[in-house]
Amino acid sequence: MIEPEFIFTTCQAGAEAILKREISLEWPTFKLAYSRPGFLTFKVGPDGDVSAGFDLRCVFARAYGISLGKAQGETLAERAGFAAKLVQKSLPGPLRLNVFEREKKEDESPAAPSEFAIEVESQIRKAQKNLFQPAGEAAENDVVFSVILVEEEEWWLGYHLHSRYHRPWAGGVARIALPKAAPSRAYLKLREGVSWPGLPLKKGEIALELGSAPGGASFALLEQGLSVIGVDPADMAPVVRENPAFRHIRLQAKQLRLDEVGPVDWLFSDMNIAPDEALDAVAKLVGKLDKQRLLGALLTLKLTNWSKAQDVPELVRKLLERLLTLGFAHAQAAQLYYNRHEICVACFTQLGSERLSKPLKARESVSKAPRKKP
Repeated sequence: MIEPEFIFTTCQAGAEAILKREISLEWPTFKLAYSRPGFLTFKVGPDGDVSAGFDLRCVFARAYGISLGKAQGETLAERAGFAAKLVQKSLPGPLRLNVFEREKKEDESPAAPSEFAIEVESQIRKAQKNLFQPAGEAAENDVVFSVILVEEEEWWLGYHLHSRYHRPWAGGVARIALPKAAPSRAYLKLREGVSWPGLPLKKGEIALELGSAPGGASFALLEQGLSVIGVDPADMAPVVRENPAFRHIRLQAKQLRLDEVGPVDWLFSDMNIAPDEALDAVAKLVGKLDKQRLLGALLTLKLTNWSKAQDVPELVRKLLERLLTLGFAHAQAAQLYYNRHEICVACFTQLGSERLSKPLKARESVSKAPRKKP
């Protein structure tokens, strides 16, 4: 493999300043090399232990990897041929090919790959017919070759060794269809949030959802065979309320008593309140739930100070550290495609971590070890 000199990152348009701040905290000697809305590159610093499988440890990076620079050529076919030849010389096959466009404006990321992105992928595959795996989500230890379409005539190339700390989708963007029966778009957040860290949900398990109305996330959990206890003073949609596997408790989360709930395997929360208030409600419950049964939690936390880019990474770090003090063995966060001005936090108890095919390790980004100052 090529000795890395630069890395690439992508993010939600509008989150560039936050991602730059994260990089400065986690990798103090990295230097910004190139920046466009939704796409940045950094020159690797002397403290950068960067290899194909490195963990960037940045919540706001949708996709990242080692940069191979720009594709050369005047035409689409020439650039596709350049990309295919470069990767054939540099990386061992078979490769996972990810072709995607940066998000140029917030809330304008397309719901599906554009015709242009589809054509670029087709041309690259034709240029190296036997080098790439069939299209699909990345799996553990896949070598992923990324082609980032910054503009139609400006393509950046890169790669990474896939692990659970990368999103499995091209560009880190989930493409999930919203069923007509789903009561709200919370369905999309739940589906993406469960898929990203690989929550090992099983049919018949019991989920407690805080802030459940009108029922988009509950609908998604019921669809996967879980029994759901929804906690919200507002009404639930009939399609959820009438499901025999659903029970509605008409209370605010802070009013809930454990004797009203019973045994719980998974805790979910998507409340429209400040992060600290949400964690107060979670802390109250987690301290009393059966630790011999609870597997983990998936929390959506609203970032009310999004515009203060310098403060956001430290806020997220403090939230994760607080979750570890509640008894979770592992906590990781991501700013997912369907989150917008929110983050998704996945927490696992020791029991939940052991259920995964590959047990989780403690991430340096949420350890209490001191970091170098930027």
